[in-house]
Amino acid sequence: MPSIPTFITQLTHYHLPSVFNPWSDYDPDLDIGPAAPAIRRDQLQQYLKLRQGRARYLFLAEAVGYQGGRFSGIPITSERILLGFHDQVRSEDVISGPCRRTSRPDCPSLNPSEQAKGMAEPTATIVWGTLLAHGLKPEEFVFWNIFPFHPYKSKSPGKTLSNRTPTAAELACGAEIFHHFHALFPAVQIFAVGAKASQTLAELNILFFHLPHPANGHANQFRETVDKQVGRV
Repeated sequence: MPSIPTFITQLTHYHLPSVFNPWSDYDPDLDIGPAAPAIRRDQLQQYLKLRQGRARYLFLAEAVGYQGGRFSGIPITSERILLGFHDQVRSEDVISGPCRRTSRPDCPSLNPSEQAKGMAEPTATIVWGTLLAHGLKPEEFVFWNIFPFHPYKSKSPGKTLSNRTPTAAELACGAEIFHHFHALFPAVQIFAVGAKASQTLAELNILFFHLPHPANGHANQFRETVDKQVGRV
């Protein structure tokens, strides 16, 4: 079976314009310190190791978001979940070891709640909550993004706290990386969350099942589709 540490090391080599790599990049305005990328690498490694050989389902979304994996290092997972400030998801559902934030608690770009409890991501709340309510154990599913880095709108101060849709070239880059990720979890059933993940997997001729993205008012549609498809297809 391929090595998770080797895969994560490979991730650190990717650097693209207007893209933040959570596992190698560091922003002194937003991150707690130069150790932030190493913390995120460690948390991703713990997350993947807990699920390798156990996960039955892979949920593949579009890209890392600034409220989620940008600071936690884990796809579709916010700092608030890791730090134990979430109502529905326990930190031990994600990783078994110590959990740390990498966003600066004193960052003026964060609101008071984010400063006190870390970043919170609505998509992470919906997806985690739905899958746990569906009866899945945390180690039975694993998350990834078809573009596994954080694409942002501008390099201006504070603007990296934004999300944008990955370009075609970025999706092609992500597709290359996905082949290596899939090798870590070869037996999973794949669910593509949203149009970009579905489109890219279709172009790769990889078997998958489509789920609507829960953002922009589609949370109920996402929940209903999970109830109908996951474990039944």
